[in-house]
Amino acid sequence: MIIKQVVQAINENKKSLGIKGFFHNFNPDFKAFPFITYTVVSDVPALTADNEEIESRITIRLHIVTQDGAYNEIYKKLNRIMLGLDFMRVQAAEITDNGLKIKAIDYRIGVNV
Repeated sequence: MIIKQVVQAINENKKSLGIKGFFHNFNPDFKAFPFITYTVVSDVPALTADNEEIESRITIRLHIVTQDGAYNEIYKKLNRIMLGLDFMRVQAAEITDNGLKIKAIDYRIGVNV
């Protein structure tokens, strides 16, 4: 599955990304920064024929969580990884929450079922 490829690619590149961890949904200890979390926000049919799903469209949201807002270099490297997996960047937003500086990025891909 494509999500496993994303997890593998980011885990293999943690050192070059300069992150302390990569987690699904949330960081359980919230002590080492920066880190990335991911969530599948959408998995919907994109193409159907004869009542069968032929292709689905998956959107994954990645959050780069920092204390100091120094996520630009991580973002550039992460974007290259995701584009290399054939994802398309859909949107990006900067968020400040409880003193943390977060870059949230949505990536989308169509996959054969």
